[in-house]
Amino acid sequence: MINKNNSKGFTLIETMVSLIIVGLAMMAINTQMNRFFINSSYLEKKVLASWIASNSMAELTSSNTWPAIGVRTNEIEFSNRLWIIETEVSNSQIDQLRRIDISIYEIDDRDKSIHVLTSLIEPPIPLGVSEYSWLSNYCIAGSGPGCSTR
Repeated sequence: MINKNNSKGFTLIETMVSLIIVGLAMMAINTQMNRFFINSSYLEKKVLASWIASNSMAELTSSNTWPAIGVRTNEIEFSNRLWIIETEVSNSQIDQLRRIDISIYEIDDRDKSIHVLTSLIEPPIPLGVSEYSWLSNYCIAGSGPGCSTR
């Protein structure tokens, strides 16, 4: 005969409650892992797109020609992926500067840009002119070789 007072172990209710708690914990962990992987994929795309935009801007600013006003689109392969670079050049409020907006898209998702880089650039230095020749004519707060004396 079995004495009920001396029996050891869990009842069915206790086992079911513990399984429900473990199941809920596993679902929460799974949800967080999915969010982590989605966010890390997005951050990877964002970083790669920012590198592409920075490289494109460096090419434009180091060029010997001033970019023409308008919109240009090209495709490149970077990090074993295809990307679309959309470069929009427009006039700025300052005559000697042009505004450049570089938008980066994935090849299969043209509706939403991943990264946009905006900058103002000046015209390139004419051939035969020293890069620092403008320093000989500076005038700051009324002093310098470029200031007129009265």
